[in-house]
Amino acid sequence: MDNMHRITIGALNEAAIKAISGFLKNGPAGSSSGDNVGAVLESLKQKGFTGCGECLELENGYFFPQSSLKKKNLDDVFVVTSKEVQWVNGGPGLLLQSTGTEINQFCDVGVFIGHYPKASESINVG
Repeated sequence: MDNMHRITIGALNEAAIKAISGFLKNGPAGSSSGDNVGAVLESLKQKGFTGCGECLELENGYFFPQSSLKKKNLDDVFVVTSKEVQWVNGGPGLLLQSTGTEINQFCDVGVFIGHYPKASESINVG
């Protein structure tokens, strides 16, 4: 996949916090709740998202996977998304796991809400 943005697990950066606040203000819930994860999830559900409700906090935002993370090995996982397929402050994403080779393992699909990093790259998935 070309022009993908790799986003790693970590504490939200300032740009991500701003993007999430913008998403919440523009969303159907119109919420600015202190529980950002819950407010974002509620807004996504109002838009038809059917994911499991779990969330990964990433450096650039939140990732809500379609299926539960509890059975997944979260070592060396990261999310990729593309600016070419985006919504307001987010878009579809893939949860991948590094295998130590050029081919990354697919884990799940979901929704990314946050700020896109500037750098993009080609990602190989097997």
